[in-house]
Amino acid sequence: QLMDFERMLVGELPFSEAASYFLRLKDFNKTASPDETGLVEGQFTVPLGDALALMADMVANEFKTLYAYRAYAESLRGLSHGSVADEFEEHAGNELEHAEWLMRRMSVLGGALHLPDIPAPPASTDPVAIVKLMIEMEQAGIAKWQALHAIMGENPSKYEIENFLTREQHHLDELWQLLP
Repeated sequence: QLMDFERMLVGELPFSEAASYFLRLKDFNKTASPDETGLVEGQFTVPLGDALALMADMVANEFKTLYAYRAYAESLRGLSHGSVADEFEEHAGNELEHAEWLMRRMSVLGGALHLPDIPAPPASTDPVAIVKLMIEMEQAGIAKWQALHAIMGENPSKYEIENFLTREQHHLDELWQLLP
């Protein structure tokens, strides 16, 4: 009879099938070692240091854009505050997701992260000026994502980059629609 812990591990699987799986897993760990050459993931078309430098610049840009979205969401007043602030908060969340992904990849590829300081956005309460500035920032972000995509080679991460590019374009489209 299975104990509660064993039942939790194997669920509804017959015990013999679960045991076979765990034995195969144990044998796999003894015979296989991870690929440390990068061949499984694919190589960049530039030296790794150059790719990491671009990614660090992108992280800084993502945080700068996030910082601006958050600051401007609080700076807006009047009729522009409600829906625009909500839109800015959503975009800020996406920028954080992008930065986290980049930092995770940088850490896996190169160890310790070296990131620059993030400057504060210019103070403003003018909704049109703010939206235009955010358009510029999103366009800069798109250019950086395109540059990273261009150096990916056959690396599977390029598909995630394409998803981020699509989301950045969606942000840009939404910002253009906010202008009078």
